[in-house]
Amino acid sequence: MRAVHSTSALAVNVFQYLGEVGRADAAVGGGDAAAYRSATVVFEEKYPVGKGFGIAPNVDVVIKPLGLQQPVVAIECKFSEAYRINPSKGLKVKYLNVAELWPELPALHRLALALSPEDTRFRFLHAAQLIKHTLGLRRMYGRNFCLVYLWYAADGDEGRVHADEAAAFTEIARADGIAFASITYQELIRRLAEELEEEHGEYIEYLTGRYG
Repeated sequence: MRAVHSTSALAVNVFQYLGEVGRADAAVGGGDAAAYRSATVVFEEKYPVGKGFGIAPNVDVVIKPLGLQQPVVAIECKFSEAYRINPSKGLKVKYLNVAELWPELPALHRLALALSPEDTRFRFLHAAQLIKHTLGLRRMYGRNFCLVYLWYAADGDEGRVHADEAAAFTEIARADGIAFASITYQELIRRLAEELEEEHGEYIEYLTGRYG
């Protein structure tokens, strides 16, 4: 949390304030954003896939609306570590051996097969982690969730490859009807600035000066 490059610190620096002032709606955006005003913002929540799968990965930020009609917004955040090649980011075979995990998810199942036991498709994107988040959230909420991949855009070849990989995963997830979105921190901060600068100027100045 104390490191300059910490993904957890960046997530807290952006979202904790929104939860405290009841403006998580500004981060959600879209036509139904008003339903997320005064939503609860929590960090590092786990959504187990099922028994026998070990410790579930943490979802960095979860925005929970007060009512049950709107979907929970789960946000997987990445800062500089998105550009480190991770040799152990494949999907364990045991996920593929449980048929009840995959109903109505043919596209993600095909991708899971390609990522197990090693991920040789994606250079930077941790697609297996996103699949596990999807399975855990689906177990908890059915279809009433949106999974967001929030990442920090970088220049150069690495940045372009990562952006292309995020777009490819988005297409696969949406093919299965999963509400999935990929957005950069830069895009999010611009949205927050447009929405909140007048009433929350110090917060916006901090974000744009440090991360924008």
